Amino acid sequence: MTDDIAVPRDTKRTLIIVGGLVLAFNLMVAGIYATKNNTTTPDLPVGVQELFPSRDQVVLSQGQIGVQLDKTLTGELTLDGTALPLDEYEQNGLDLGTIFWKPGPNQTFSELKAGRHTITVHYWPKAQGPGGQDDRSFTWYFKSA
Repeated sequence: MTDDIAVPRDTKRTLIIVGGLVLAFNLMVAGIYATKNNTTTPDLPVGVQELFPSRDQVVLSQGQIGVQLDKTLTGELTLDGTALPLDEYEQNGLDLGTIFWKPGPNQTFSELKAGRHTITVHYWPKAQGPGGQDDRSFTWYFKSA
């Protein structure tokens, strides 16, 4: 005769395993959201797609700064009230509305000093050129370490 006696489950052990699985799932979801790109801001003006760095983000003293404009626009950057010359910009992507600048040797600034900085992008339609009625500007702040 075989005994078909059901073995009682250890309720405490089951709850611990289920709790651990729920915790692991929640940590995974939090990790996915934490790694999302957060350089876009919903309240950017028309034509400005992304800021680099985003508002109040901290960058290194040799960090790259800039903006992604709509591909029909172009422009120039001003850092702490000093216009950054066009020949110092990263040349790749200028035709696509990407304007990046990085401090270093033979640049207007050799490094970004620690503290808060102001950056302004002055932009306009490529077909029109600067100085027209459709010129716009946008200013934001970031920090350097």
